[in-house]
Amino acid sequence: MSFEKLLTAAEHKIDGTGANSWLWDFRAQIEREYGQCFLYEQVIESESWSNFLIEGLHKLFLHLEAKKLSPPVGPYLLIILWKGPKMHVYGASHFFQTLSEIENAELSTLISRAQQATPVMALPPPKNEK
Repeated sequence: MSFEKLLTAAEHKIDGTGANSWLWDFRAQIEREYGQCFLYEQVIESESWSNFLIEGLHKLFLHLEAKKLSPPVGPYLLIILWKGPKMHVYGASHFFQTLSEIENAELSTLISRAQQATPVMALPPPKNEK
């Protein structure tokens, strides 16, 4: 039910055939307005809501961190969720506000949960070369 609430709250819903064209046009509009635009896309398949809140948000936060951004970012970040052939588009602040309302939790709490529940992956030490 929570996915339905999130998907219903999308600011834009576009069917697959016109989605890419629409997205490029919308991205250009955001870039003109704010000077930059970042996109984050995720496909929602059969994962559970709790899995999305942990792993899905963790991936989003890693993406933002790599770009030196932190939630809730600004209107120049678009979060795109694909469910079947439909694209659901959110401005970052709207996305995080909707998540907070669904979970009845502050954004900082959601960030903390995602960070605590996801193990940090590290590369093994390099092997000695001979």
